[in-house]
Amino acid sequence: MTEMEYQKRESIHKKLLDEMHELYIKKNRDYGSSVTDTYEKFGLTSFLVRLSDKLNRVTNLTLNNKDNLVKDEKIQDTLMDLANYSILALIELEMDKDKLCCEAKNEDDAENLLD
Repeated sequence: MTEMEYQKRESIHKKLLDEMHELYIKKNRDYGSSVTDTYEKFGLTSFLVRLSDKLNRVTNLTLNNKDNLVKDEKIQDTLMDLANYSILALIELEMDKDKLCCEAKNEDDAENLLD
C-alpha cells in the first residue's frame, strides 16, 4: 500500500468516526436512555440481540440477490449501526467500571472514617 493510500484510508476512518459521533449524539438525544435502560435490565445480552439483528440485516442485504423493498436503507447505515452499538456496549462497560471504582473508593473512605 502506498503512503497516499494509507493517508486516504486514515482520512476515511476519521470521517466515519466523526459521522458516528454525530449520529450517536442525535440518536441519544432523540431516544433518551433506552439503550442504558435495556442494558441495566438485561446486561450485555441486550447488545448481542441488537448486534445480531443488524448482522442479520447485513446478511440479507448482501447474500440475498433480490431487490430491497426498503429503498432508502443502505448497507452503510446498517454497518454504521453495528459499529455504534459496539461502542455503546463499551461505554456501558466503562460506566460500570467507573461505578465500581467509585463504590470501592467510597467504601474505603467510610472505613477510614471509622478507624
